Amino acid sequence: MSDKDFSIDSFLSYLTIERGCSINTIKGYSHDLYALKNYLTINVNPNANNFDWASYKIPHLRSFLSHLYNEKANKTSSIHRRVCSIKAFYRYLQDNEMVEKDPAKDLKYPKRPSSIPKFLEVDHIQKLFDSTNNLTHRAILEVLYSTGARCNELRNINL
Repeated sequence: MSDKDFSIDSFLSYLTIERGCSINTIKGYSHDLYALKNYLTINVNPNANNFDWASYKIPHLRSFLSHLYNEKANKTSSIHRRVCSIKAFYRYLQDNEMVEKDPAKDLKYPKRPSSIPKFLEVDHIQKLFDSTNNLTHRAILEVLYSTGARCNELRNINL
């Protein structure tokens, strides 16, 4: 992994303090951005004495994503997260006048494969209802089952 980077560390502080991101989000962004820096240092500009985020353009970023997809066999969802990390980071750098142009704004997200929802069999649903005597849990199960609502939708209901 590359040495500490002021730009990455200030971005991570911004995410923590101003955006209130979770520890797992911060760890993910940190991992993604230090992996990018490491890749750029080794593969794009190995003889550079100083690392400058402004010197990298969209082909360099695409090269990194291609490397992840082809050589590291990352899943589309992992690459999607990396694109999110890179875009947010460069947007932060531009907003804070650390780079003049944002090369990541034109990065495209990889297409995610569509997945078909999995359904429970009727007998499994009946076992689920029979497994609880708690009226609150039973009401939650009933709302989820009868409406087809998602857990997040149910959690955000104002009663």
